[in-house]
Amino acid sequence: MDAPHFAERNGLFIIIALGESIVGIGLTATAVDLDPRHVAALMIAFAGVATLWWSYFDRAAPHAEHQFSRLTGQPRGRFARDVYTLIHYPLVVGIVGFAVGLEDVVAHPGDVLDQVARITIAGGIALVMVSVAAMTLRAMGRVAPERVAAAIGLGALVLVGSDWTAVVFAAVSVGITIVALVLESSRPWPEPAEPPTVRRDVPPP
Repeated sequence: MDAPHFAERNGLFIIIALGESIVGIGLTATAVDLDPRHVAALMIAFAGVATLWWSYFDRAAPHAEHQFSRLTGQPRGRFARDVYTLIHYPLVVGIVGFAVGLEDVVAHPGDVLDQVARITIAGGIALVMVSVAAMTLRAMGRVAPERVAAAIGLGALVLVGSDWTAVVFAAVSVGITIVALVLESSRPWPEPAEPPTVRRDVPPP
């Protein structure tokens, strides 16, 4: 199993999910008259997708690939299962959910979102943040408190923002995520730990 190739192929699934999100947002925008409020919603939607790209590809993905390359044998297989299968599934679900909610935002930026739409937007981002936090924890043993705090804040936003317009709710959701990532990027990340060595008994002379 070639580690860089394997990690790259899994990263492509994330790129495809993000790309499809942009396509869906763009198709929605072509069906409405683009007044200033719709344009603002469109800009926030694209900023949200870019933020999710940043969340995954800036640090988390390279560090996970680096640790994956250091492992061999069964530890490498378990790492691939945990990071590139079990964690990537909810990661993609979060991206898709966020994109579905953004289509409502772009189509009806001045309307108040129902609970399902709020969950897809804030909950989708929160799922991405938690998934990437789990990815960095598995790869480096590093807790990402900013991402966990952002996920909690986004969950609370579903309740707090019940009477907000769609464009305001989306803007605050993306803003919380950006603040968390900026705070995280201000702290250096440690290098991944070396994989554990297998002890072998030395036979007596």
